Amino acid sequence: MLVVKNLQIKFLPILKKYYPLLVCWGSVTLINLNKAFHIDDTFHLEAAKYIVDHLSSPMSGLINWGNSPTPMNEHNQPPLFFLVIGIVIKLFNADEITLHLLLSIFSFLALFYFQKILQLLQIKKTGIYLTLLAFNPAFIINQNVMTDIPILACALVFFYFLLKSILGQGDKNISYAMIALSFGLLIKYALLPELIVAIIGLLLSKKFKQLTMLLIPVITLTLWSIWNYYEFGDIHLFGRPQKIYTNLQLWAFIGTLGAISSFSLLIIPTFLKKQFTNSVISIITAGIVGCLVYVIQTDELTDKTIQQFLHTLFLFNGTIVLLFIGYKFIVFFRKEKERTLRITNSLLLVQICLIATFIVVYAPFMATRHLLLILPFILLFFKNEIEQMDGYFKTIFLSVSISFGLILGISDYSYADFYRVKAKEICLSGATKWTVGHWGWQWYAKKAGMKIYSLEDDWKLKKGDYLIVPKNISKQTINQNLKFDTLYYLTEKFHFTTLFSGNDFASLYNSFYQKPAWTISKSTVDTIYVCKITKSVPYRKKLTEVEKIIVEIKNDPFWYATVKTKAKKQKIPLDSMLLLDAKWLLEQK
Repeated sequence: MLVVKNLQIKFLPILKKYYPLLVCWGSVTLINLNKAFHIDDTFHLEAAKYIVDHLSSPMSGLINWGNSPTPMNEHNQPPLFFLVIGIVIKLFNADEITLHLLLSIFSFLALFYFQKILQLLQIKKTGIYLTLLAFNPAFIINQNVMTDIPILACALVFFYFLLKSILGQGDKNISYAMIALSFGLLIKYALLPELIVAIIGLLLSKKFKQLTMLLIPVITLTLWSIWNYYEFGDIHLFGRPQKIYTNLQLWAFIGTLGAISSFSLLIIPTFLKKQFTNSVISIITAGIVGCLVYVIQTDELTDKTIQQFLHTLFLFNGTIVLLFIGYKFIVFFRKEKERTLRITNSLLLVQICLIATFIVVYAPFMATRHLLLILPFILLFFKNEIEQMDGYFKTIFLSVSISFGLILGISDYSYADFYRVKAKEICLSGATKWTVGHWGWQWYAKKAGMKIYSLEDDWKLKKGDYLIVPKNISKQTINQNLKFDTLYYLTEKFHFTTLFSGNDFASLYNSFYQKPAWTISKSTVDTIYVCKITKSVPYRKKLTEVEKIIVEIKNDPFWYATVKTKAKKQKIPLDSMLLLDAKWLLEQK
């Protein structure tokens, strides 16, 4: 009994302190524990399996993630996280539970260091902040075997130790921050703006000597670039796929932000009295429930109408969030007399602005996962609103926020699971089974014995072979001379878990202007066509590099539309414009 009491005395305070953290982390881990591999998981798994056996040439492996297999150095990410995955696969297995447990380690680190930042800033209600982060759709959905949660963890570790250094809690902290940043940069280059954040933070706090610590990530990237040059004759950081910036990407960013920002409801009490706030929240909640019931019960509203409405709503919501951040910063800066807090708030704004700008300018498309890097810092701008929530408002607000994240998380789980289940259901005998399509489907199709189609090797498909074609995922362009008949198709009817839908070409992972991150839809998850080849194509030589790029452009709706627009403006034929762009990109490589 005495031992039990001593343990209680020792561990109960720790448990009480970290109880919200453990609940949030346990919840997001359990929800996604057996989630099917989804979106870029397949690329990362294939990369991991190659890298762990080829440590000296990690960027040279070939992966079919377009029309034909291409070296990993032609894709976006450096390989550190892939190496970690590869080691886990070697030691254990490449199954969903094992690898999602690996990912949950980074989820824990992200939440843990977010809490440490909150404590460092002397914010009391840490449980609410952790709940708003963990159950935000951008966090709960992206518990895939991808790089986004790991770099969020690195970013929060970096920011925590940077803040400690700025607050004068030890000179060694800046070296810890730079080490965390170096690891993050070897996972994804999206953390490059953090170098500027560190410079600004150290300059504002007049810690000029500590600027030398920035050499840690600079030397890390330099050594990595030298390795690249010796491996494949180029520098990966500068030789990644190029994209053409348009103003539409800014609108896509705002819309995606609005699609995940249920915390914007916190703005209401700032401008309304308490009794009006509770009434407004009750009306909004009742309205949302009423609209959902109406959509489910009637067929009068088309998916397109609902999508257009939500697109407008998300743009409005995202704009409000950004304006509120600006408003709060001005208020903080004017009222706050303490220099350290002025520096901290300035650093938060710099963090949001630099990462957001990097995403808008360099990300090939918008996605909820890209906004993860600014989400914790946006929540800190709602500090006063979170602290001042009363009982009724807090209950409604947290219920809406948690439900919002869970519903979209469950919907995405069902979306991913569709391809795992359907791949097993396709039972064909006799001839060879071929398939097009990437994302999670590619992993499960290969596991089910299908061969992955390549545009370069399309002559290998013979008359009488089977070709399986998912409708609504990223896939290879099929040679037009290859003819086939549909034998049957597999689909899945609407059910409640897919009502809140990110199934529009994986819009939660791939959103554009006028294509919201999620919508309310009674459409099927997807359709998979099982076909038989009736006419094969003759053997031919492989595509030239220019031809490969042209095929890639045509296979990317956004990229192809941009080239069409350029051709019209310059008044030249589309084929000529495609050729010019392809040659220019080849020169850049």
